[in-house]
Amino acid sequence: MKNTIKNKILLSIVAAAAVYVGLALAADYEALLSAVRRFPTPALSLVLGLSAINYLLRYVRWEMYLGRMQISLPRRDRFALFFGGLALSVTPAKAGELLKAEFLRKRSGTSLSTGIPLVMMERLTDFISLIFLWFVSTFHLQHGHLTPLVVALALLLSILALSRPPLIFRVFGLLNRLPLPNRVLSLLQEAYDATFVLLKPGPFLAALLLGIAAWLAECIGSSIVLDGLNASLGLRASTFIYSSSTLFGALTMLPGGLGTTEASMTGLLVFHDIPLSAAATATILIRACTLWFAVLVGGVTGLVFRKSFQ
Repeated sequence: MKNTIKNKILLSIVAAAAVYVGLALAADYEALLSAVRRFPTPALSLVLGLSAINYLLRYVRWEMYLGRMQISLPRRDRFALFFGGLALSVTPAKAGELLKAEFLRKRSGTSLSTGIPLVMMERLTDFISLIFLWFVSTFHLQHGHLTPLVVALALLLSILALSRPPLIFRVFGLLNRLPLPNRVLSLLQEAYDATFVLLKPGPFLAALLLGIAAWLAECIGSSIVLDGLNASLGLRASTFIYSSSTLFGALTMLPGGLGTTEASMTGLLVFHDIPLSAAATATILIRACTLWFAVLVGGVTGLVFRKSFQ
């Protein structure tokens, strides 16, 4: 299984190289290289620092989730599983991150029906955080406020329904009438019990605030990239472009949103009157400092803390 994940990550890296070569060819290749060379080193350091803040805030959420679910694990393993899992961002639909649940089971004895909901709640709060930033940032446009508002309300209503045990128990009652194996129903019940702990108002709101702050850090980073390329759009427009393209890439279920995130980000930058060469350069730098920096951090963590993944 580990070899399969490694192969998928390597394949994603090859695919990414093809995407970025395509971007470079579509734009002015020489202008793109010149812009990358001239990009201010202090600004690059700041953008990477903001991405690191994103990972640290999400790590705080991970620690909070483990505590809420009373999962006992040495700090070394908790740290290794989270930061090592960043390398799995470039697996299809981030499916490789489910390995965290498997490693969690091995290191702490936690069942998969408890570990998997934990990982899924991480992704859900990330998704809602980005939708919130997307919604807030749409106010720099004359239109387009309704879609993110409807999506956000639909998600919040779904979460509200999931946080009401009587309603869910009725659903389980209906499932009991179906010819499903008892083991399946038992696992579903166990998974819901684990999820319910994290859906309580206190933990959920805390996780959401951490998620919003984490992803806002990367939105600020994208704005700094544009400033460094003399293509400043302001924080609100930069947040709109980063959040909406990241969400679109996530919805495609492609590894790390490869191709779709880059195409939508470049297209939105051009829509905001940024020249194609500058838009392509900004996209490559932003993705290098966010997605690929995360993969690098995850890879280094995996090498340093090998024992936590055995």
